[in-house]
Amino acid sequence: MPTIESRARNGAYAGVVLAILGSFTAASIIWGLLRPRYQATIIDDQGGLELNMVDNVEFTGFFWFVFTTGILAIILSARIHQKTLAYRGLSMLLWVTLWSLVGSILFAKLGDLTTITVYHIPTATSDFNVGDVVPFVPLMNAGISGYAVAPCLAAAYYWILEFFVPYPLADPDPD
Repeated sequence: MPTIESRARNGAYAGVVLAILGSFTAASIIWGLLRPRYQATIIDDQGGLELNMVDNVEFTGFFWFVFTTGILAIILSARIHQKTLAYRGLSMLLWVTLWSLVGSILFAKLGDLTTITVYHIPTATSDFNVGDVVPFVPLMNAGISGYAVAPCLAAAYYWILEFFVPYPLADPDPD
């Protein structure tokens, strides 16, 4: 039978999962809505596109992906370190790192889905006519280095806090 202490520990670890995935999900929807896009002209029946290239939206989207997931990882890592005093240590550091990686991947995939859904980006040849001008956003391909930024920053920041933020000491004179 689980003890109260094990239930509290499990609750703390579940809270970390909820906080990380919830934050990354909310931020990915915002990123998907604000993501830069090309204006493209349909040039043939096969779905060929002529992009009106003003800026490099792939780089801009990648930059904001890395920046946002990195900042989220640092903020969440600090907050988790502050709130889980009784469960600090290597296992919590690894748990935060793992779920920051999952959150980073979720961020990219859900951001792509949001962009495609909201801006009605054509995905089949029946969705458009030759000469139509449509928004076009290339799917995010962050690669290993892009996905690794958030978990690395989360782990580094949690580790720094673990070594440089002292544990609260009990008051020697409670009166």
